[in-house]
Amino acid sequence: MTDQIKIFKAQIARMKEAEKEEDRTIKELKEEAKQAATALKDIRKDRGTEDCELRSKIDQCLKESGIDRAAHHGGDFTGVNCIQLEKRI
Repeated sequence: MTDQIKIFKAQIARMKEAEKEEDRTIKELKEEAKQAATALKDIRKDRGTEDCELRSKIDQCLKESGIDRAAHHGGDFTGVNCIQLEKRI
């Protein structure tokens, strides 16, 4: 009976150690995710102006050709817009 108790205690000790290691891993992954989110935010902040300018210029050219983004579709092109674009190309 005492041998089984020793075996169980050893298993419990290994399980506790594995749980501690998993907790450390989770903590590290959360920190990495936080750093990645911060880096992504910085990247988006840095490139935001140029992307907006390019999008504005493209929209301006399309608008001059009679093709406008549909506000009721969240600013996406509708099928009608695409057909109009194909006809002008």
